[in-house]
Amino acid sequence: SPTPRLEKHKKRLATARGFVLARSRLRRNIRQQWLHAGQAAYVALKLKKRVTKKSRTKLLNLFLRTKGIYYSRFKSQQKRQGIALNDQ
Repeated sequence: SPTPRLEKHKKRLATARGFVLARSRLRRNIRQQWLHAGQAAYVALKLKKRVTKKSRTKLLNLFLRTKGIYYSRFKSQQKRQGIALNDQ
């Protein structure tokens, strides 16, 4: 059976299929690209959360305005009454 190191290399090679040139073939380059891709994915996830929360807030604000309530007052009333919405 292959050594654990070879198994790790094989696994990384499989994840590097979409990378370009040496970044998909050479172990050192694969590792660097793999780490960079992980960082980019983390940043993208945070950005997605931020954009989603912003759009959800806008929609809620739009709905509340039709009812004659300001978003900030709505949130402060919720806080006073101890109601916690999942705003993440």
